[in-house]
Amino acid sequence: MPGVISGIALSGVFFFNPLNNQEEDAVLNETRLMDKCLSHPTAFGFYHYHIASPCLKKQHGIASTSQIPDFCPDDPQCAKPNTKTFFVEKGYPVKKLEIIGLAKDGHIIYGPYNKDGELWTCSDVDLCNGRFFDDGSYGYVATTTFPYTVGCFGPAPNMSTTAGPKCSINSCFAVSMLSQGVAAAVVAFVVAIF
Repeated sequence: MPGVISGIALSGVFFFNPLNNQEEDAVLNETRLMDKCLSHPTAFGFYHYHIASPCLKKQHGIASTSQIPDFCPDDPQCAKPNTKTFFVEKGYPVKKLEIIGLAKDGHIIYGPYNKDGELWTCSDVDLCNGRFFDDGSYGYVATTTFPYTVGCFGPAPNMSTTAGPKCSINSCFAVSMLSQGVAAAVVAFVVAIF
């Protein structure tokens, strides 16, 4: 277990790295196993997150993990392909910069919104999903793109849309390539009809 744990959430549940046992994007490939807190157990019953959870906070306190909620696949808003945005829509109604956990290397993990109340984007983070803040501190942020929280222990070079992981179709690199592919297809179609 120590190699897969990347941090701990305020709820007391561990954050695991973003990969499943087959080294694929766990969020996109393990949705059928997740509950509506976006957590699930290992084969030995060890509950964990791969992405920020909508259950991290409940009003002004820490969410209870004593009762297992309904399963994600039973809710169309949570089930694939919406899993990667479900945590934002259900768990973070107040759009502000807030702490949601602590990474294994001692850096803070922040929620999905920056100080301006906007979601973090690919240009805001480095390859580990971390960034330097105005006060000079380094921390990780929750995003709707792979690696979702802590991808590696940073700081690291800035996120790149020209190179990236091949284990997810939801990384900044994959999203950029898809956009470029769609744009190229539109250009090819326009050229073909003229």
